[in-house]
Amino acid sequence: MSKICDIHSHLLPGLDDGSKDWETTLHMIKTEYEAGVRMIFATSHYLPWRHTIIAERIPSLCKEAEERAKSDLGIEMKIVPGQELYYHMELPEAIAGGKALTLAGSSHILVEFDERIPWQEMQQALQNLQRAGYRVIIAHCERFGCIRDPDHLEAVLAMGVRLQSNVQEMSNGFFDKTRKWLVKRYQEMQISYLGSDMHNLTKRPPITETQLKWFGKSLSEDYRQKLYWRNAEQILEEGTYGR
Repeated sequence: MSKICDIHSHLLPGLDDGSKDWETTLHMIKTEYEAGVRMIFATSHYLPWRHTIIAERIPSLCKEAEERAKSDLGIEMKIVPGQELYYHMELPEAIAGGKALTLAGSSHILVEFDERIPWQEMQQALQNLQRAGYRVIIAHCERFGCIRDPDHLEAVLAMGVRLQSNVQEMSNGFFDKTRKWLVKRYQEMQISYLGSDMHNLTKRPPITETQLKWFGKSLSEDYRQKLYWRNAEQILEEGTYGR
């Protein structure tokens, strides 16, 4: 079984609308471990209108999650700090001030937008973040209608922006428009990272072996290894977490 990294999760308990308690968190970890996941980026929401600062708590909770997985479940799972950052103009300042986290202390950031964002606004936002020195990964790229346009998608990729998609979307029916769009993106090797975006055990669940069947049958070994592990491992190697 190939090693897998889940780069987008709401794993840590009590920080956002994700896991509600340690029991849920451990169940999430166990489910993903059984699917082949060996590293999870814990990316609790950063929302500019939310005044509670949670960024400073995330690294210690990641270590606690690792320790609980080992002591309670008997498994080794790397849990890496980060956040899913909601874009606003002052986001670079928020990161510099410690109110929002990059992925693993690297220059990579996982960024989400309003799903109805116009193309011009997204383009400007991406340029702003790049000028500030950040390497942008668009969270759950399939949600943004503005980059379904082939010219806009090409422009995003030409900027060096990378895409993360949610594994669960590939469980939709064959005629689902989002699934069809994602199949094309995978076939053209345009997506760089996989994530569960798990919030709970039901509607927004962890990655399972069943969800991964299409990837195993449809993608080349080299691309699948990059998608599953190597691209995310490079973020960890660049970052400062754990050093």
